[in-house]
Amino acid sequence: MTLETIEDSLVNGFHDAVIMEMSRDYEKGTASLRVDILIDLPPDAPDEANRWRCAELKFTGVTLWTVETPDPDSAFPHPGGIWFVPNSMKPDVWSDAILARLPKDCLRYSLFVLDWHSNIHIAATDVEFRWL
Repeated sequence: MTLETIEDSLVNGFHDAVIMEMSRDYEKGTASLRVDILIDLPPDAPDEANRWRCAELKFTGVTLWTVETPDPDSAFPHPGGIWFVPNSMKPDVWSDAILARLPKDCLRYSLFVLDWHSNIHIAATDVEFRWL
């Protein structure tokens, strides 16, 4: 599966999605994100608008996982979830030497963290999605 496939399957995609927890298992080659997904938007019924649901994005076959340093003027010192926008990774994020060592079927994503003004970069062979 890909993040694009997952996003297309969600009513609002990853619009206003929030990372609540991140974990990386180096031994198993996985990385997991517990995220809150917006499942309703106005003009839904007022009592049902802006409802959220918890889900897990699990990356498998993780070769590389890097977190950029937040912008010093960003909201990084404050606790709480972080808003993100997933994108395909730009080719200049990692060096050509690193890219050459990644598996050919590797998915590469950058999650732009709006609260930090920086990215989380992930290279993995697959991504899974499940509601929690």
